Amino acid sequence: MADIELLRIFQGYLEGPLKDTLFLGYEPYMSAYFRYRDRTGPQCPFCKSAVKHIYLSEFSKYGNEFLERIRNGRWEGYS
Repeated sequence: MADIELLRIFQGYLEGPLKDTLFLGYEPYMSAYFRYRDRTGPQCPFCKSAVKHIYLSEFSKYGNEFLERIRNGRWEGYS
């Protein structure tokens, strides 16, 4: 199960330094996320589900390295 605090932190990165990178791999989710976020805010159920899907997908690819990047905020070289 995804840690709620890490999801919240990741959502901030998704909207900031990772926005362009994640658009490349998750264009449908990211487009819908920002469309709903602009209408209803980042706490809407769809936005939370999109963030969780991307978080879990990235975790399944990169494992603990991904979690460490969230914790320390270092995204250099992340793709």
